[in-house]
Amino acid sequence: MYRIYTTEGIVLKGFATGEASKILVVFTRDLGLLYARAQSVREERSKLRYCLQDFSLGSFDLVRGKSGWRVTSAAGIRTLADFRGERRREAQGILVRVSALLVRLLRGEEKDPALFEEVVGAFARLGEREAPHGSPKDFEALLVMRILSRLGYWGDDPVLSPFIHSFQIGDKETFAAFAPVRGMAIRRINASLRETQL
Repeated sequence: MYRIYTTEGIVLKGFATGEASKILVVFTRDLGLLYARAQSVREERSKLRYCLQDFSLGSFDLVRGKSGWRVTSAAGIRTLADFRGERRREAQGILVRVSALLVRLLRGEEKDPALFEEVVGAFARLGEREAPHGSPKDFEALLVMRILSRLGYWGDDPVLSPFIHSFQIGDKETFAAFAPVRGMAIRRINASLRETQL
């Protein structure tokens, strides 16, 4: 008898396998990043079909077998890619790039509930009717800085550290203060990503 693990998670990516199945890359609150098979999920009659699409936030029941993780059931909470308004394309680009970064940087099944909450909160903010204050580039840079810091790829910096530890990411004052140092932040982000060698 396999133990069932129930956790909230985001489907960062999914790809087809076999006749109607999918392999999902899921960032979970309680198990970290994992790869899970969803059997027959691409069939028309599958009840799981809609809550296992890319960028779906949901509650997942998972079992770990000899060949890895398998999704046994799921309940969708919301899709994080339901963007409207003039910034729809920019928001979608941020979602795709940040998801790819998480897949690249997260190693093993180490839970990090604080990072999970940060990512879910930021993705949800992107989908709000009123776009976040400031430019999409600022929003993305702030989120990536926080992810890098949380994962240990960011050292101390007297100018940039306050944006990681004290400011709210969707806040008007944060964007106003960040705009003049965005170039410095992007250079530091690129250097940190090179140093990861991933």
